[in-house]
Amino acid sequence: MIFSRVLPFFALALSFSIVSVAKPVAETSVLERADGEVGTADVATVLTDLKASTDFTLSQMNTLMDRNHANSANIIPLMHDLTKSFTTAGDSLKALKGKVSARQLGPSNAEIATLLASIVTALITTLSRLLVRAAIFLPALPMLIAALDLALRDLLVAVEALVDGVLVLVAGL
Repeated sequence: MIFSRVLPFFALALSFSIVSVAKPVAETSVLERADGEVGTADVATVLTDLKASTDFTLSQMNTLMDRNHANSANIIPLMHDLTKSFTTAGDSLKALKGKVSARQLGPSNAEIATLLASIVTALITTLSRLLVRAAIFLPALPMLIAALDLALRDLLVAVEALVDGVLVLVAGL
């Protein structure tokens, strides 16, 4: 008889404990994005630093090619500098946690895309010239370009992870 009175109470207590325990757990990646307060100014700062670094290195390469002084002794270190610049920028962007927040002020996505497009365009222009002039004296150039390509890919993935749709805007420029 006591069992018939205790059983409903026990069932009621058990149902409340199941409801309180069955709380869904958010995924870690979702938590990182929700917690991030990243602005386009943060992304633009990294890209502006990258542009300054690459413009300096690319101008050195162009000067060497214009004066016909480009050789493996001076082009290979400059290619390594370019790869290091892109790797550093990609790592800096990966260190920013979260998506770009609308609450943060900074350049628009189109301005970020324009900055990124100018970096890539300058790189392609110089490397195209280098391929024509350096095919004879620099047989390692394809491997150097492949390493640079990987660093550029990582940078583009990091930018797209932070600023949705920026690569679509870059492709449209």
